Amino acid sequence: MSENVRRLVLLRHATAEPDGREGDESRELTAHGLDEAARAGEWLRENDLLGEAVLCSPAARTRQTWAAIQEATGHGVLITMEPVIYEADVDSLLRVVRDLDATAPEAQTAVIVGHAPGIPALAYELVAGAGDAGDLETLTRGFVPASAAVVALEGGWGDVARGAGDLLDVRAGGL
Repeated sequence: MSENVRRLVLLRHATAEPDGREGDESRELTAHGLDEAARAGEWLRENDLLGEAVLCSPAARTRQTWAAIQEATGHGVLITMEPVIYEADVDSLLRVVRDLDATAPEAQTAVIVGHAPGIPALAYELVAGAGDAGDLETLTRGFVPASAAVVALEGGWGDVARGAGDLLDVRAGGL
């Protein structure tokens, strides 16, 4: 892969309990969700997508998703908890990606573990709705827990903009 092309992996957390003991942010993964996360991790490893930089929402379910991925893959990269990712809209998530220019400029692959609707909406906006019809359908209507989208981006992280990416792959969760 060219040094000018970076990959952004946008991962939705795995299946979580419907209620948390202390509100939405405390919702934990179900046993099924832990299995989903491990399978997502295997897929990430098989496709060399574990990333040099990982940004994660502070919600329990996103932290547990990445912990299960690390356990399944042995990937030990240090993660950054980014509060903005929790309940973020596309503009907020774009700022998080652009900030990688300052925090992880050398990263060729970055992973963001977050929530719907922000994560799939960002993927859709980065590719300006262009790509395989089935993949776009997954982004807009079927981005279930443990789903991932992989977007190729030219240039530095600070250059990321709507319509600047190419959709490389979409993995529907629960596989």
